[in-house]
Amino acid sequence: VPDTKKPGAGLPIHDVETQIIAAVSSPGALVLTAPTGSGKTTQVPQMLLHAGIEGRILVL
Repeated sequence: VPDTKKPGAGLPIHDVETQIIAAVSSPGALVLTAPTGSGKTTQVPQMLLHAGIEGRILVL
């Protein structure tokens, strides 16, 4: 049986996806910290793209 799960779907960052989108959509800044391997680099940009977030986003 082929695995139909999206890559990264099981990463911990998905547990707080709703909160991330809400925070980025609100005025101000969001500083996101999480352990290595949680999905910050690979998953958050995809979340923002999927949510239609537009504007200035700075990633350090």
